[in-house]
This record gives sequence, C-alpha cells and structure tokens, in this order.
Amino acid sequence: MYKAVKNIGYKAEPNACYVYATQSVSACDHFYTTSLKERDNAVAKLGYANEGVAAYVFASQICDAIPLYRLYKPGSSRDHFYTTSFSERNRALNSHGYEDEGIACYVLPIPGF
Repeated sequence: MYKAVKNIGYKAEPNACYVYATQSVSACDHFYTTSLKERDNAVAKLGYANEGVAAYVFASQICDAIPLYRLYKPGSSRDHFYTTSFSERNRALNSHGYEDEGIACYVLPIPGF
C-alpha cells in the first residue's frame, strides 16, 4: 500500500492539499491524512513517526477526481487500508474485519491503473 499511495500524488495544483504520511514501525502500519491534527495526534499519542508530505490531493471532489477510501482494522493487527475501488472497499469491510473511516481525499485516476 505504501508504494501505491506514494504514486498517486501530483504536483501542487490549485485547490490541492497535502497528504501527510506517518509510519508505525511496531504496528507495521502507514497512516495517511490530510489533517494536521490527525497527523500530530498519531505522532504524539500513537507512536507514529512523521514522514512529511506524501502527495498532493484534493479535499473535495473536482472534475474527474475519484474518492480514496480509508479503512482501519483495529486490534493487534492495527492496519490502515486505502483504495479507490468501491468493491474492494466493500470486500474489506464485509470479509476482512476493517472499519470504514470514510473518504480520505480525492485523487485523479491514473489511466490504465
């Protein structure tokens, strides 16, 4: 997942915002957010390390942008899961124990990806 998220970012565009990246080595989890408050909480209280800005995305839908869904699996296997596929999102929710955290942001699709 880490590589996939790193590859969806674009250069700064009008109305684009940052996606902040954090990593928990102990949980083997990468956490991405457009919220400074969420990033700072993950670093200060949850043991994540700040990895800086991962990409530029959109906080609201613009022409041709698609949602990037964020899911979370609580417990000892603490894990965040990100996908642009609605069916993959539903499979993770219904079959793999993930909880829906909503739309993280909007991204421009990569043709053929």
